[in-house]
Amino acid sequence: MGSINTKAISFKFMSLTKTKQKRLQKTANLFKKIYNLAAIRLPSLKEKSQSKSRVAIEAIRKDSRSELYTQITQEAIEYARSNYCTIIQSGENKPPQLKADIIRIHNQAWSFKYKNDRCYLVFPIERQANNRYSKIWLPIKTNDFLNNMIKTTKFGVGQINLNNQTFMTSFKVKNEFEAYTPETMIGIDLGLNNLAVMAVLNVKNQVLKTIFWNGKEVRHIRKRFHNYRKAVQKIGRMDCNKKSKGFERNWMKNVNHNISREIIEIAKKYKHPIIQMEELHRFKRGKIQWNFYQLRQMIQYKAELKGIKFKLIDPKGTSQTCNKCGHISADNRNGLNFKCVKCNYSVHADFNAAINIAKI
Repeated sequence: MGSINTKAISFKFMSLTKTKQKRLQKTANLFKKIYNLAAIRLPSLKEKSQSKSRVAIEAIRKDSRSELYTQITQEAIEYARSNYCTIIQSGENKPPQLKADIIRIHNQAWSFKYKNDRCYLVFPIERQANNRYSKIWLPIKTNDFLNNMIKTTKFGVGQINLNNQTFMTSFKVKNEFEAYTPETMIGIDLGLNNLAVMAVLNVKNQVLKTIFWNGKEVRHIRKRFHNYRKAVQKIGRMDCNKKSKGFERNWMKNVNHNISREIIEIAKKYKHPIIQMEELHRFKRGKIQWNFYQLRQMIQYKAELKGIKFKLIDPKGTSQTCNKCGHISADNRNGLNFKCVKCNYSVHADFNAAINIAKI
């Protein structure tokens, strides 16, 4: 038995000339402008019929087509609509705003090309007087593995991130694995006090293993990043502020990679496991935010690559339900402490939630 999974891959740019950096920045500014224009109009489409919504979306495309390449314009609008749908699903009705310097490019608009033994990312960027678009050639760092992948793989939508000078895209892989009935249930609860709590249960709901990934060091390091940026902003060093954000993102990504890898390595040791996590659309936990969505994605795709079953469950009640007697009450939880008001069962709140996630 097999499944088709989507995997992301990132390419690092080689040193870019100032001219190319200016061209990219101009395009990123236009992309941001179109995204925010679409985001402002999207709430008004909520109650409209599907046909009227299509007409309105097409009007946004026409309004901005003269400024940016058509397929990049479409990606800006679709990206805004996708993010708006996520916000609506979470119960909010606030239009999304794009602040990052990114450019999303339809997979039919970009390509990898080789010239003088060097690989380039190539796509149309500026509109010329004859209504054609000039292309930009951006050199990327490659190795034998990436060169082989570029020549044999079909990629999806691409995204340029100007802050860390990277190009990210995705590709589909087919994984072969045996069909099985889960015999080990693994629940993972995410939070800031503990970035992840893992509870491993057998078919009799007996706890086999529990692991906490403490978030204390993470909070300390993120606070240092925050204080550093406040200090450099006071003296007007916005270049240092921008670099710091890039360093922090890379550090966060590395932490998430390590946690997700450890979780999968543990899961592999058990017979016929299934990993279950809450299906949260927006991960807001505390004042200092963490990229929990990225962590969940990493756990999911790494599990699927290893042939481990993965499931998203409804988060309703997981933190307020007693895993012993099943009583549900908001009074059960008090911060990190969980004490059932019915049976007096007392335990760490994140541990209780992880068990409930595993049981569902």
